[in-house]
Amino acid sequence: MLKMMPLIVLILIGVFWVLVAVPSMISSVWFQSLNPIEQWLLYESGMFVLIVGVLGFMITTAMQGRANFLMILVNGLGVWLLFEFVFDMYQTPFAIDQAGQFIIQPGATLIGCSVDYMMGWFWSCFGIGGPALYYMVYLVTPLAAIIIAVLMFGSNKVLIAIGSG
Repeated sequence: MLKMMPLIVLILIGVFWVLVAVPSMISSVWFQSLNPIEQWLLYESGMFVLIVGVLGFMITTAMQGRANFLMILVNGLGVWLLFEFVFDMYQTPFAIDQAGQFIIQPGATLIGCSVDYMMGWFWSCFGIGGPALYYMVYLVTPLAAIIIAVLMFGSNKVLIAIGSG
């Protein structure tokens, strides 16, 4: 039980952030004034630690039969990448149309916290616009997330060797 204390603390921090901090934060003026990446980081940090803690534990236990905190973090990060940058990316409403225009403007909604809006803002900072922006957000970004997640899941063999050596 003591060995899993960091995991339990991580999950409790995530629960506190999601249930207490986020609801009071999203309606504030300072939150609405942040750029999309800052909004996304603050909004998603609680879900990040919950997904990494809970699903990372489940995936690690299923893959190795035992739980190692480092493997839990790596597997949890891989699962989070898939959820955030693949599954969440394709949930409606889409923030960017095929012409590369931002459809929903930030303001009263939490569109600035969405992954596709945040990635559209990120890529547009590098001068990418028009249809190329659409493809960078909805094709290149999810493919990169899948590749990184697969590499992270593949790193389990390396982590097992380090842990047992």
